[in-house]
Amino acid sequence: MKRIFAACALALLASGCSCWCGNENKSEPETIIAVKTTEKITLDGKLDEAAWKNAPEHLTHFIDTSGNLPELERKSILADKFEAAGIKVLYDDKYLYVGAVMHDEDVVSLNKKGQNQTFLYREADTLEIFMWPVQGQHYWELYVTPTNNKTSFFFPSGGMTFMPSLMADAPIMPGYEVAATIQGTLNDHSDRDKGWTTEVRIPLKEINAKGIKFAPGQEWKILFSRYNYSHFFYTRQNSAYPKLPFCNFHLRNYYAPVVFK
Repeated sequence: MKRIFAACALALLASGCSCWCGNENKSEPETIIAVKTTEKITLDGKLDEAAWKNAPEHLTHFIDTSGNLPELERKSILADKFEAAGIKVLYDDKYLYVGAVMHDEDVVSLNKKGQNQTFLYREADTLEIFMWPVQGQHYWELYVTPTNNKTSFFFPSGGMTFMPSLMADAPIMPGYEVAATIQGTLNDHSDRDKGWTTEVRIPLKEINAKGIKFAPGQEWKILFSRYNYSHFFYTRQNSAYPKLPFCNFHLRNYYAPVVFK
């Protein structure tokens, strides 16, 4: 039994998508407001269209992974300044758009240009988007970094996550596009950055092709999670929206319900 537990733990750590803690969330469920727009969204990582300004912002919550560590380690981790991300969601007849502003005093990305469809969070500040149609078994895990790297993983069901052929060997989603701008200097630890901003465009044609449309009348849930590396942190910082009862990014029942506006 110990060997089985150890093997499971190693698999979760290798995925990079799970970090364990034991903080139960007793607050009211959070929602994600997706606003319908007719305005053309130019994918440039600037969020300067009026539609973005009028969309509600969702702020990520700090993930405390220090619970089982010794006291001095815990104090060092909790002493780090929390850098939140503010995230907005729009959609039209063709695309789902995610716009995010990441507060970040040290923007980091060691991934090479064009290095897509890999486990980007292992070497870069990364925003992740998890999308799940509640009436389906399937879901998506999407990434974007400050250097415009992108990844899209599709899981036919929760019982098939982390299978190598579904991840390392999977083709990227056709039409999935990202754009980011950096407010500071990339990989320069001698100064303090302001952060980075991204726009993500997800083609609804690809989402809807799996059998459940992303549209009013359908029940969808989404999770936003963030990997934040920094020269100024004691250890890597993670955050998520909504706040999770247990720190595992694949707990789909605890994703935030989408409210279509």
